[in-house]
Amino acid sequence: MSSMYEENTQGDCSLNKVTELEQKIRLIRVEIDLIQQKCPHVLEPHVLKDGEKLGHKRCPKCEKYYNGWWCEKSPTTFCDYEQDDGKYDEDCCRYCGAPSERK
Repeated sequence: MSSMYEENTQGDCSLNKVTELEQKIRLIRVEIDLIQQKCPHVLEPHVLKDGEKLGHKRCPKCEKYYNGWWCEKSPTTFCDYEQDDGKYDEDCCRYCGAPSERK
């Protein structure tokens, strides 16, 4: 039994086949997004050698990637630089006060 890749490398470079495969990819991405939306994510900080908590990596349950600075005071567990007045201050997390560049 040959794989889909082997079948497609034997001369079939039609636009229809490419379009069909792109549609399959889109459907798979939608399915992944739905799974990740329903996941009760397990988020732990990535701890650097010096003990600083860098942020999240991936949820081990659904592989959703997160990036940001860990903030134990924030309801999202990420630092948030949008202030209460709506202004953005990258030097001061509204919850823990830490700067975006982390000293």
